[in-house]
Amino acid sequence: MKIEKETFREPWNEASFIQRHIVEPNLFVVAEKHMQIVAYIVGSVELIRQPLGHVMNLAVKKCMRRRGIGSMLLDRLEDLFRERKVQTAYLEVRKSNKEAIRMYQKRGFKAVRNLPRYYPNEDGLLMTKHIS
Repeated sequence: MKIEKETFREPWNEASFIQRHIVEPNLFVVAEKHMQIVAYIVGSVELIRQPLGHVMNLAVKKCMRRRGIGSMLLDRLEDLFRERKVQTAYLEVRKSNKEAIRMYQKRGFKAVRNLPRYYPNEDGLLMTKHIS
């Protein structure tokens, strides 16, 4: 929760994390250093015609950023998606979060649609990636 609160203006609450861990525990991955969680990623697989991977949440502790941890977690989640026969993954990101957008673009995600007022007082961006 500490990483979530230092990262996001509208952080998930504890119940959201617990619910995601109960529903899809294998798609909730953490990175640790010295037995302390320094980053996490939360995914979901939706079954709409074909399995679709959703990157729901990704955060890295501020002092651990720019070390490739987010990319490593994204790689792991994509591997887990592939095990579930997912061919396409998507995520939503704040349009103002240029650092995250650059990281996602470097990882092969493409912006496909503006999401007006997706976040309180801010537009989002829908990004997708073919992962199979």
